[in-house]
Amino acid sequence: MALEIAIKEVDGISVISLVGTMTTGTTLSIAEAKIVKLIDSGNRRAVLDLSQVSYCDSGGLGMLVSVAGSMDSQGGKLRIAGGNEKLARTFKLTHTDNIFLIDTTVEDALQHFRHASATA
Repeated sequence: MALEIAIKEVDGISVISLVGTMTTGTTLSIAEAKIVKLIDSGNRRAVLDLSQVSYCDSGGLGMLVSVAGSMDSQGGKLRIAGGNEKLARTFKLTHTDNIFLIDTTVEDALQHFRHASATA
């Protein structure tokens, strides 16, 4: 299944939903370009919803590292939410769970941003 992307805003936070497989190819590149464009346009708080991602290969993992790095270099925060058990194992095996901000659900990720805003 090709990768689909949908972006919405919730309380000033971009929620980027990915659906399908995150595998090396054109649709992954298009998704990455859309996310980078969002970051370049000034967005500094985003949640990447992976709850509908069924599989992620090394290309998909590389894209996640790349967009997280882009957000970080712009002074923003990208939280990853909703990943399945297989993705969680992949993050742990590759030690990317140490660099990603990971939440169980999109709502949990949004709450982290809301709490950070309230205490800032």
